[in-house]
Amino acid sequence: MNGPDDNPAKPLTELPFSGEAVHRLELADAQNQIRRGFVIHSAAGTAVKFGEILKRHLELEKDDQRPRFLEAAKIAAREPAEVWENNFRHYYVARLRRLDAGELGFVVVAARIGGTSDEVITFFPKDTRELKKFRKGKLIYEKRGRAGG
Repeated sequence: MNGPDDNPAKPLTELPFSGEAVHRLELADAQNQIRRGFVIHSAAGTAVKFGEILKRHLELEKDDQRPRFLEAAKIAAREPAEVWENNFRHYYVARLRRLDAGELGFVVVAARIGGTSDEVITFFPKDTRELKKFRKGKLIYEKRGRAGG
């Protein structure tokens, strides 16, 4: 992991891409994956668990469509552009190419549970304006690479 960065967050357009946005999953398929649980090994050096905490959180909203974005959440956890630490949580931030040639910002919010592991609380897509509020605190990981690469 990189050391803290005292500089303000870069504009999202200067971050390297984490990957290609993928089609949304069928809701039942995504919910089944979350129900079973799994771990993503992140380029940030952490194991990111999608498990019971996430399952309980998403079950609170009966018609929640966020699980359909599960594949994008996996990309954000695996290849984040940045990871921020704020209020005892980690925010995995990704910049994704959308299928319609646009861009999508994406955030995975994870609680710190150990020196090298996090457990996902929630995840969601955001536009660049909304993404700013999650890119604060201490920058603890920055993906190497050129913007747009």
